[in-house]
Amino acid sequence: MSDHSPETAASGNKKRTLPDRLLSSPRLTVGLLLVLAAASIVGTVFPQGEQARHFLSRLGPGTVSFIGLLQLDDLFHATWYMFLGGLLALNLLFCLYRRWPSLRKTLPARAVFSRGLHRFVVHGGVLIILAGAALSHLFGIEAYTEIPVGETVEQAFLRKDDRPLDLGFQVRCDAFHFERYESGMPKEYRSELTFFKDSSPERNAPVRVNQPVSFEGITFYQSDFRKILKARLAVRNGGETREVERLEGQAFDLTGNGMNLSVLVVSIMENFMTMGPAVKLLVRSPEGCRDLYVFRNIDRFLEKIPDLYERYPPFDPGNIAPWRFELAGLEETYVTGLMVNRDPGAPVAAGGAAVLMAGMLLTYFNRKNEGNDRRGPAKKNRPTRGGGP
Repeated sequence: MSDHSPETAASGNKKRTLPDRLLSSPRLTVGLLLVLAAASIVGTVFPQGEQARHFLSRLGPGTVSFIGLLQLDDLFHATWYMFLGGLLALNLLFCLYRRWPSLRKTLPARAVFSRGLHRFVVHGGVLIILAGAALSHLFGIEAYTEIPVGETVEQAFLRKDDRPLDLGFQVRCDAFHFERYESGMPKEYRSELTFFKDSSPERNAPVRVNQPVSFEGITFYQSDFRKILKARLAVRNGGETREVERLEGQAFDLTGNGMNLSVLVVSIMENFMTMGPAVKLLVRSPEGCRDLYVFRNIDRFLEKIPDLYERYPPFDPGNIAPWRFELAGLEETYVTGLMVNRDPGAPVAAGGAAVLMAGMLLTYFNRKNEGNDRRGPAKKNRPTRGGGP
């Protein structure tokens, strides 16, 4: 019994539905490629990520709102950009689906080329590249971390929203080297890193600009650096003295006389109120929290202001009995800034690019063979116009 439904043409072939015609349209393919190419150019020229924040701070509220609406400051992660990439993948899949029956019936190698094997290879290469981009978007990491020399971190911070990210291992900066040319221009800066797994050192490696290092599938790039101050504190309790070296934001504990204190280094200042080097501490005890300022040369100011401690009790180094705090000195050290990236889609996209190049070569040779077929075989012994033997 024959099928008289409108889905079937007189020849017995199914009619193509409107969605099928749209999604397998070469015009849609070309249009999507042009839009994605133009958007990629915009994303390359327009500042992205951290650089975009500084750029947007100089623009008006209306312009910033428009840029945020189109997500131009993070274009390659924009919803509409990913949607167009997904639509292109769907379009290519429909094109392959439409051509597959005719290709499958073809047996001779030369006929395969003429029936469009090169198109399958080109389409497949683009699909693999899109799959690599999707993997990078879904499972990739773009983060940063700062490590003071001698310190260890086990977290990075996502560049998109500054959320902490557990690395799954520890990284210590053993040393930082900064070199200049004789003219004063920066020559090289590099970080000496040690990677730990379960507190056991696994690898030592230097990181330079344009010379990253990878560990556990995560790549570290040398990004920048800055100088900071480290405070050397001497904490006395009777005849005992404990020396502590801390950076801003770091803390240490004190125990004695039945008391437990937590001391946080709030800030380190080279010249506080023209009184010289000083450190501001926040001391937490069961009685509450108190500020304490520890100066490098407090005795010199006591000569000028004998009642300094009565006027400003937080300036008294012995205000937290039975401990007495002294600032032994300040030391300048470096903090290295590292970009932390994981891109699982990069090898997939590279493989897709190789497949795409192979498809383009197949297309070239296919066009060349078709041209030779149209011209036909060369004629031999063609007689001259004037006749002859």
